[in-house]
Amino acid sequence: MSKVEVYGSAECEYTKKARTLLDEKGVFYVYHDVDRMRDGRKEMVARGGKNKTPQVFINDRPIGAWDDLLELERKGDLWEWLAGERFEGHGRPPTSPARVVSGSTE
Repeated sequence: MSKVEVYGSAECEYTKKARTLLDEKGVFYVYHDVDRMRDGRKEMVARGGKNKTPQVFINDRPIGAWDDLLELERKGDLWEWLAGERFEGHGRPPTSPARVVSGSTE
């Protein structure tokens, strides 16, 4: 199973859109709320090089923001990224629909 992570902010409309898309597709992901984490935004920038939210990572590779995720989905390439190889068709790949919300104020 692919490791999908979303760094975002609860106040960000594009973060909400990215999470909704992943939820609707049944993609398991870990959500990092950068506003609730100590140095969350700094961690996000260090990993992906960008300061805007959301930032999406698949198997530790930066995908980009909402518009990049949407483009992958529209082109049918999202499943390829999730499978780590070419996923034929547009059906749901073998993943478990769930999500883990993380964030620490420590």
